[in-house]
Amino acid sequence: YFVKRSFSHQVKIEEGGEVKETLRLDYQNNSTSEAFPAGRYKSYVRIYTPLKSELMAINIKNPLTGETIAVQDKEIKEEHDRQVFGFLLEVPIRGNRSVEIVYRLGEKMGEGVEKYQLVLQKQPGIEDQTFSFWIIPPVGVSALSKQMKSSQASEGVVFNPQFNQDLVFEINLVK
Repeated sequence: YFVKRSFSHQVKIEEGGEVKETLRLDYQNNSTSEAFPAGRYKSYVRIYTPLKSELMAINIKNPLTGETIAVQDKEIKEEHDRQVFGFLLEVPIRGNRSVEIVYRLGEKMGEGVEKYQLVLQKQPGIEDQTFSFWIIPPVGVSALSKQMKSSQASEGVVFNPQFNQDLVFEINLVK
């Protein structure tokens, strides 16, 4: 009830086909006291990625102080045919935290026309959140999507859909 969330997902496809993804989760705890049901927000966060994804880093930043902490106590496992990265997150009352999860997909993209797909499942019970998806293809490659409105950025393509239901992004990469 007291927590507002927003998040963004960036996908960068390197020249050799390596895919690096950065998920950023922003939390704002508007609670004014420690009395139940308010108080410190605690959540065990799980990110489900394709099998064989390699976790590169999880960092939690306090935007007010600039202090960044690398998460050391994390869980990495396979579940439901997915690679799962899990960790505990705490946001103090009247506090903000930004979480950045960086990982690399286990499989590279091939030559020619390719399709990149991201499935984003809405968590039940969570109100509509602000979300942006940004894909950066290699030099000389265009990212095209017929299904959603997008806008060109200096690097790549940005999507800003409403996140009130599950989302599926299908992006064709064409030379």
